[in-house]
Amino acid sequence: MTLIVLFFVTNVCAFLLFLTLFGLSQQGEILYDGVGLQDVVDTFDGTGISRDDLTELLQTYDSFAFRIDAGGNIVDQIGLPEELNHQYSIADVAGFSRWYLDDYPVKTEIADDGSITVLGLPEGSAVRYNIIMPLQNVAWYLLLIPILLLGSLFLFLYLQWSDSVKTRKAVEPILNGIDKLAAGRPVNLPETGPLAQVNEELNEASRKARQREDVRTEWISEVSHDIRTPLAVISGCAEAVENEDNARYCRRIQANVMKLRSLVETLNLNNKLTYGLVPAVFKEESAAGLFRDALIDFINENNMELFPMETDIGTEAEETAVSADRNLIERLVSNLMANSIVHNPDGTRIDVSVHSENGEIVLKIRDSGIGMEEEEVEKLYESNPENYESHGQGLRLAAKIVKVHNGSIRFRSEPGEYFETEARIPVIQKQAAD
Repeated sequence: MTLIVLFFVTNVCAFLLFLTLFGLSQQGEILYDGVGLQDVVDTFDGTGISRDDLTELLQTYDSFAFRIDAGGNIVDQIGLPEELNHQYSIADVAGFSRWYLDDYPVKTEIADDGSITVLGLPEGSAVRYNIIMPLQNVAWYLLLIPILLLGSLFLFLYLQWSDSVKTRKAVEPILNGIDKLAAGRPVNLPETGPLAQVNEELNEASRKARQREDVRTEWISEVSHDIRTPLAVISGCAEAVENEDNARYCRRIQANVMKLRSLVETLNLNNKLTYGLVPAVFKEESAAGLFRDALIDFINENNMELFPMETDIGTEAEETAVSADRNLIERLVSNLMANSIVHNPDGTRIDVSVHSENGEIVLKIRDSGIGMEEEEVEKLYESNPENYESHGQGLRLAAKIVKVHNGSIRFRSEPGEYFETEARIPVIQKQAAD
């Protein structure tokens, strides 16, 4: 900013100096269109441009000209105003030759015979100042010009050096901050100075890195906490099986093993989706075939004897195609089914339907289990993982998978009666044949 101000002031001074020198060089020379006072003198003498041409030029620019003899009498004139058409004394001549003639800026030329030619310009068209100073002052002023130039150059170089030093001092914390950021340490740079914006960006990058680290730490904590319970159940059931032959304990072991496996897979995939570590591979798939295969795989891998299930895949879904990642869709179905099994008692009924509706494929999974309170259902739409209760992790991942497919998800529940998930994924619109 300082350099800009200095540049501006220097150029203004140079411009004013140019105007002064140019004005002095042009004084008494140019009138209009290359015609000057000397041309007026020549016309009066009969050696210049024609009188008619000069008259037309003076009328065009509201100017006038006249000549007085040594006695102050007007001997010739062109366009002279009436109030100026009179005899002039020596005092009058001295006055208008140095200043104005009744507010008219004028230029004068003295001939060898003592006559004076006067060129008058329109009122307010020019400014006239007479400058007189001792000769030695002119020498000082001429000496002052190079001094000012050298001083300006020195000041410019100093300010440039000072700015470079300030910039170097401002860059050093940034380099240190980058080193800290690369090492995983927090960065907190002052958001001031010439590189304040860079400091802000580094601080923001540090905050985001810290947030990601906090999420990873929280994820590890959640895994450790959630795995502890099914492991304790498995351990207790295993001890009971050692002492007696009881199928009920075996079923509990199996259920908790499935819960543990699903939990770990869900948490891992959830973390990868959060940071974009899972590149989705979209392919055109038959909607009915895609969801049917996912259901069959889940049923084959899990014991569904204690959970009666009914499926309804609409005929229109057989002819509907979607752009989907098969692995993610299988995980979507698996998580929603596991949610209905793990969190409900034996005998819970599960209904699965797949239909095409309004340009979307609609997957509904509804169980007749314990359901959820309305407040808990509302928390399922929030992004804060702390708000997810027992149903949270699997449903949280399901919502992310649907979002990856540009779809939408909705949860409905009635405590003690049912819990339902409705996922909608856009279908591929087929172009009509010509």
